[in-house]
Amino acid sequence: MKPEKIKPSDVGKDSQMEKVRISPNQLLYLIILFELGSAIVIGYGMEAKQDAWLAALIAMGVGIGLFYFVYRPIFKVYPDIPLTAILEKVFGKYLGKLLVAAYVWYFAYLASRVLRDFGELLLTAFLDQTPLSVVIGFMLLVVMYATYLGIQSIAKSAEILIVVIAIYLGGGISLVFFSDVLEPQNLLPFLEHGLQPLIKTVFPTALTFPFGEMVVFLMMMPLLTNPGLRVKTGILGMLIAGTLIAITTAIDIAVLGLYRASNATFPLLLTAEKLKVGDFLEGMDAFALSMLIICGYFKITVFFYAAVAAGTGLFGVKKGRVMIVPIGLTVIVTSIFMTSSFVEHIETGLEFVTYWIHLPLQIGIPFLILIGIWIKKFKRDRGERLGES
Repeated sequence: MKPEKIKPSDVGKDSQMEKVRISPNQLLYLIILFELGSAIVIGYGMEAKQDAWLAALIAMGVGIGLFYFVYRPIFKVYPDIPLTAILEKVFGKYLGKLLVAAYVWYFAYLASRVLRDFGELLLTAFLDQTPLSVVIGFMLLVVMYATYLGIQSIAKSAEILIVVIAIYLGGGISLVFFSDVLEPQNLLPFLEHGLQPLIKTVFPTALTFPFGEMVVFLMMMPLLTNPGLRVKTGILGMLIAGTLIAITTAIDIAVLGLYRASNATFPLLLTAEKLKVGDFLEGMDAFALSMLIICGYFKITVFFYAAVAAGTGLFGVKKGRVMIVPIGLTVIVTSIFMTSSFVEHIETGLEFVTYWIHLPLQIGIPFLILIGIWIKKFKRDRGERLGES
């Protein structure tokens, strides 16, 4: 499918788009940090038991397929405008705006969910006497300020902090093999219960979280300085992040055992606490916590930025910064009151959110966009043939 010509006036209507651009490397780092996000915080794919690491790899492969066969054709036809503008062009003004509103809510809601994840993480780790609202409030203030500075500032900070994450992850994984806490037999027997638990884990839970969440980057693809590298950058980012998720999941199970890893609220922190090399290096949980906070910050920020950008286009606001405060207040309130406990929060995410929110907005609507593109192409080609005849 050839790119559809976009009139300058069409681009001008999309006031949510910034005039700045980000490099392919910056986008790559954002994708890696975003995908790691909360996926390495909570126990990932533990429904597959000791094969959870394999579920992560399979989900990554399916997620890459979704990105290549569904998302790629969309921004190939509409390379210069974000998802929200594409919705209006494909579905018309009124239905399109209704769907844009759905994505504004979706991105803001996911920002609030991830914010709750990391608020609970900080409370569990060392702020147990601090009210949840205070922790969440301070975290979101940082996110709001980053959004105020713009996507270029967010992308530049990703360039710097990806180095910190690489050192932490590389050092942590190396320490696991130098310490005496690793018990590879915890990963056996391989495929003890066959493929059924693996398939149930991947479809749809492990696919929609975090790989299906790549739909948010349809808001940022038009900002890339080299449009030809969109596909390669997206796939490479998912490959790196998916591999790291699989490795950390396998390490959690190998160190903690299946029972502790699957029942722990934050298994990676427990794994870091057990790391010990000789008598001079032990208790790496502080480093693990700082790594988790950095990844969580970028995941919240990407969702929040996308919500603000989409909201700016929806309401026709000339300056996107106007939307930061109202969306920020909505995110904070939602994050605090969405569930009464963290256990309920996790259960809601695995069941209700996966089936009734993720699937329609990550897969359903993009498929409808593709169908709309094909219909428009068919009508256009038919009209051209009739004109020639």
